[in-house]
Amino acid sequence: GSRSLFAMVAAHGTRLSADLWRTCMWEKLFPLLRYSFHMSVTSSKEEAEAALLGRSKGEQVRLVVHHSRNTEQKQWDETVVVCLVGMSRLMHSQFERMTRMPGFDD
Repeated sequence: GSRSLFAMVAAHGTRLSADLWRTCMWEKLFPLLRYSFHMSVTSSKEEAEAALLGRSKGEQVRLVVHHSRNTEQKQWDETVVVCLVGMSRLMHSQFERMTRMPGFDD
């Protein structure tokens, strides 16, 4: 997911051309961050009911969801955190290269 994408770009960013860097940053990573923020703000705060997985010995077996992930909003909040941490690591590891990108100082 998002964590892998940011880790890959941070680790292999030196191999990307300037055009690919620009595309990656402005058409993929920043839009991903913007979309994650949007979904976090607009997603449901309603707690999800534990999904029925089946039955065992006549008893219902349900998926237990941790309270920190039991709403769409909490899940999107975690995605925002993953994206912010990824962007922070990327900027730290590739800052010098990013500042040389055309349009960086606009």
